[in-house]
Amino acid sequence: MITTKPMSKKDVSILFLSFALITSLITNIEQSREEEKNLYLRGTYQATDTNTCLYLLMNEKGNFCRYTQTSGVLNYGEYQGDKREYKLIDEKGNQYSLLLYDGGAYLFDATNNTLTKYEKINTALIFLDIPGEWPSCISP
Repeated sequence: MITTKPMSKKDVSILFLSFALITSLITNIEQSREEEKNLYLRGTYQATDTNTCLYLLMNEKGNFCRYTQTSGVLNYGEYQGDKREYKLIDEKGNQYSLLLYDGGAYLFDATNNTLTKYEKINTALIFLDIPGEWPSCISP
């Protein structure tokens, strides 16, 4: 006959701490994956098919900004998505779709029915002397 004895307070404490440690490790791994995803997206992109220098700036907090050196900020807002596909909504409620590819992104503007190809720039490119002000969500 097998007999079992009740768990002591020490055994319960060890079991609880083990569970808490495992939960913490899983949470840290998930957060690390999320940060890696955002780091891949984060950066400055330059439009390749326009005569003006059009830039798309994406930060790790889920904000974006499109601007030129001559006109300043065109629009800004928030983005959300996963891995390769993102949805952008600007301050006026206009929606865009962003598709990442190796080395850049395609931005589809449903309002104007335009598709703009952007290449990712390896350096952070922010012009401090553009007309107007930077939006507070993405200020350099």
